[in-house]
Amino acid sequence: MRNMRVKKSINSGMEEKGKIIISDYPKYFIIRKDEKFLFCFGAVHSYDPDDKQFPIIEKLWKKFLSVTKRQKKITLVEGGKRPYIKNRKDAINEGGEASFIAHLAGKKNIPINCPEPDEKSTRKELLKKFSKENIQLYYFLLVAYQWNNLTKKENFDKYINDFLLMDEKTSGWKNFDFSLENMVNIFESKTNKKFKKDNKNLFYSLINPDYNKSLINKISRRSAEIRDNAIVKNIVKLWKSDISIFIVYGNGHTPIFRKKLENILS
Repeated sequence: MRNMRVKKSINSGMEEKGKIIISDYPKYFIIRKDEKFLFCFGAVHSYDPDDKQFPIIEKLWKKFLSVTKRQKKITLVEGGKRPYIKNRKDAINEGGEASFIAHLAGKKNIPINCPEPDEKSTRKELLKKFSKENIQLYYFLLVAYQWNNLTKKENFDKYINDFLLMDEKTSGWKNFDFSLENMVNIFESKTNKKFKKDNKNLFYSLINPDYNKSLINKISRRSAEIRDNAIVKNIVKLWKSDISIFIVYGNGHTPIFRKKLENILS
């Protein structure tokens, strides 16, 4: 029998087993089976400590803690494991909603992890359909867009180069030029546009998996599929180990996770 699906506040329905609670605004869902809970919040990526979503995340977090007192717990975040930063504002400035939940989890000594596939295996899958130039252009644009979302802007060249060095190490690609100069050249040759570091709207239109404006959109879509499948697999593994889970991910992932997880977990 399928779970009952209801739209209620986070303070209702917690006593009823086998139910999924769904909220579209803000976007989150909660699954319960026996004494285990999964809370999943869909965040709008933000580095602004005054963003209204952070009190909502904290309210959900407190509810999660209250209903899982006797349960083993873990927190899962997007984009890599985050360190504990003691100050709330500093955490958000440093790493947005992912570092914020790491801040909350750290105060309670609850482990935090990232359930995503490693970069090398993701790139290996992408190479089955796309060229190295286009794949790396996608990763480059992701970081350029991310830089534009920072509340406190760092030096662009340093910020980008740190990520490019990381890409070079994690990719395993031996004969590819990861320099900023080369990435700008690739961008301009592929898009026929002059690269401007503050062209946030253009970067967003290229990396959005829901758009069909360029090949980069297709890479973004395929990358999301690879990531989501691996994430769901890792979530199920944790659930089967009798661990309650609190997840904060970009809001584009939330409906996908819900669709894949609600029948499996319940």
